[in-house]
Amino acid sequence: MKTTIISILIILSAFDLFAQIEKGHVLLTGFGNYSKNEYSERLEVFEPQDRTVSSLNLGGSIGYFFSNRLIAGAGIDYQLDKDGPYGWPGQNFESGERDFKFKEFLPYAYMGYYLPIVPKLYFNTNVKIMFGQYAMFPIINIETSEQNWPIAIKVETLRKDHFEAQITPELSYFFVKHVGVYLGLGGLSYVIRDWERDQSGWVISVQPEVWKVGIKIGI
Repeated sequence: MKTTIISILIILSAFDLFAQIEKGHVLLTGFGNYSKNEYSERLEVFEPQDRTVSSLNLGGSIGYFFSNRLIAGAGIDYQLDKDGPYGWPGQNFESGERDFKFKEFLPYAYMGYYLPIVPKLYFNTNVKIMFGQYAMFPIINIETSEQNWPIAIKVETLRKDHFEAQITPELSYFFVKHVGVYLGLGGLSYVIRDWERDQSGWVISVQPEVWKVGIKIGI
């Protein structure tokens, strides 16, 4: 894996591209993050059992430098979370297990500022405005009888609009003139997940498991 990454970077460095941190230039960015944790707990409805929570985040953007420090552009953010398996008791039907999934696709506009620390190393902060839709599936609705026995299971997919304003700090290092890598250090977000019920709030994410790694290429 390391050999493949080094080979790609060597090939990219052979192209006659421009430097990133200059007025009038365009910056392409790609990033990703993956985390996986295991839990064992008892919930009110579902039977206790071990479960695995995994999260995959991928995205990319294109930006234009309006000055040697200020950039603005647009991008796409894709998130897929998986939580399970969960089991439920059966009565008049077979019991079973389900993995719960959360998926969202968020286009966004952003503006960022690059502050040089030492040669080739920058501390930069982006302000993003994101709007899209997320889906949660399957949603398990258990119907009960008058004796409170479960009699039916209805499986649905919940879809809602998602708005998010986000501030994300990053460290960017350009090891050659036109190619760099960066580390996203989490950030602060204001999120609205349900407009009808006014479900919103502030989210602070700084733990290492949400940090993103990516590559930046100037053209």
